[in-house]
Amino acid sequence: MVRWLSFFAEYNFRVEYKPCKLNVLADALDRRPDYELAQVDKKYTPLGKDPNVDRLSPRQRAQLHRYELADGLRHYRVDPGDPSKVVVPNDEDLKYAILQEGHDTPMSVHLGREKTYQA
Repeated sequence: MVRWLSFFAEYNFRVEYKPCKLNVLADALDRRPDYELAQVDKKYTPLGKDPNVDRLSPRQRAQLHRYELADGLRHYRVDPGDPSKVVVPNDEDLKYAILQEGHDTPMSVHLGREKTYQA
C-alpha cells in the first residue's frame, strides 16, 4: 500500500465515483456476453498430468482444491463461493501476448489515457 501511495503522490488527480451503469468503459468485456475471446496459441499440460505436481510441498498440495480445469484453461478460486479466475502462467511471452490483445485490438478495453479520462 505504501508503494502505491508514494507512486500516486507524484500526480495531481481527483477520484470520482461513477455508478456501474454510468461507467461504461470499466469491465466492458464483462458486460459483453456476445463477445468471443481470442484463442491463445500456447497449450499447457492439465494439472493432474503435470509431472511437476510431485515436486509440490504439502502446503501447495493442500491448495490444489482451489484450482480447476475448464475449457482447457486452469482456473483459480480464492473461496468456494467466489467465481473462478483464469490463471496466467508465469510466461513472459504469453503475458505480453495477452496485454497486446487487450491494448492493440479494435475490441480492446484500453482506449488510452486521454480517451479513458474523457469518458
